[in-house]
Amino acid sequence: MVEKFPDDPVAVDAQYQIGYIWSKASTSGTYDPAAANNSKIAFEDFLARYPNSEKSAQAKQNLKKMEHKQSSTAYDIAKFYDKQKEYRAAAIYYNEVIRTQPGSSEGEKAKKRISELRAKVGDAKLQAPAVTAAAASKKKIKPRMEQSGPPPSSNELAPLPPSDVDASLPPPASLLPDTTTAPPPSTSESTPAPSASPQPSP
Repeated sequence: MVEKFPDDPVAVDAQYQIGYIWSKASTSGTYDPAAANNSKIAFEDFLARYPNSEKSAQAKQNLKKMEHKQSSTAYDIAKFYDKQKEYRAAAIYYNEVIRTQPGSSEGEKAKKRISELRAKVGDAKLQAPAVTAAAASKKKIKPRMEQSGPPPSSNELAPLPPSDVDASLPPPASLLPDTTTAPPPSTSESTPAPSASPQPSP
C-alpha cells in the first residue's frame, strides 16, 4: 500500500502499522534490537511522509520509546563490558548511547563514565588499535611475477594429508590376487601344507 498507493488514505494507516508491528516484535519474548531498529525507521518514515496525520503525536511517542529502549540496551551492554574490564568495547557502547540519546539519563551517565575511563586508562586504551606500517608490510605478498625461482608445486602449496592406511595391516581385499584357494599356513603351524600349490603372499 505504501509503495504502490502512497496517496491513498489507507497508506497512512499502513505505514503506521509497519512501525507498530515491528515495535511489538521487538518486545515479544527477549528484546530484538533489529526489530526495534526497523520500528524506529518505520515511524521516522511515517513522520516524514505524513507529518500532519492525526497519528503523528502517537508516532513521535513510539519513536522516542524505541530510541530510549535502544539506548537502554546499549547502556546495559556497556556496563557489562565495563565490569569485565573490556574498556574499549564498553566505550563503543557508551558512545552509542551518547550518539542516540545525548539528553537522556543514560546519555549523561555514559558521558560521565567515558570521562572516568579516559582518566583511568587513557584515550589509547579506548580506541581501536592502529595497524602499524611495519606489520602491514610483513603481511604483503609478492605478486607471482615478482617471485623468483620456479613456481611451487601443488604439494608445497597445500601438502597432502597423511595416509589413513596402516602399513602393519594386510592390503585391502581389492588389492589381493583374484584367487579362491586358501592362503598358505604360517610357518608356526605344525599341520602339513595342502596339496594345492600355495599362492604367493601379497
